[in-house]
Amino acid sequence: MFEHDNNSHEQINNEVETNINATLKEQLVQTLADFENFKKRVEREKKHWFELVKSDMFVQMLPPIDDLNLAMEAFRRNENLDKGVLAGLELVVSNFSKTIATMGLAEISCEEFDPEVHEAISFVENKDYANGKIVAVAKKGFKLGEKIVRPAQVVINKIEE
Repeated sequence: MFEHDNNSHEQINNEVETNINATLKEQLVQTLADFENFKKRVEREKKHWFELVKSDMFVQMLPPIDDLNLAMEAFRRNENLDKGVLAGLELVVSNFSKTIATMGLAEISCEEFDPEVHEAISFVENKDYANGKIVAVAKKGFKLGEKIVRPAQVVINKIEE
């Protein structure tokens, strides 16, 4: 009689142990999946915040870049300026432009007007250009990946009909 009870007791213990192991295994698999999802979410958030900070940094850097370009243009128009100063300034601007390009900042093309990336600040009437064509760029625009850091400020040809 004890032997029969012992076998049945052992069988119950085995079933309970199997159920507990299955439950623990299921919980472990779920916890591992949750942890993998957590790691992916943290990585996405980290990338998002990094891009946000990088974008903000470029927004802060663009005005001095504009000033350097304006200075370079003024020096080019000055006949009496030592050409070495202009060459030095061009080198600084060129190196700075290469550096920010390697960091992902790209200049917005100003071939055709696109209200998504261009800001029309003025209109002119010029028969040499097609209606709606960009005739001048007042400030260069930049993007970081697909995000517009600053729209290009442009002058548009508008022919009155």
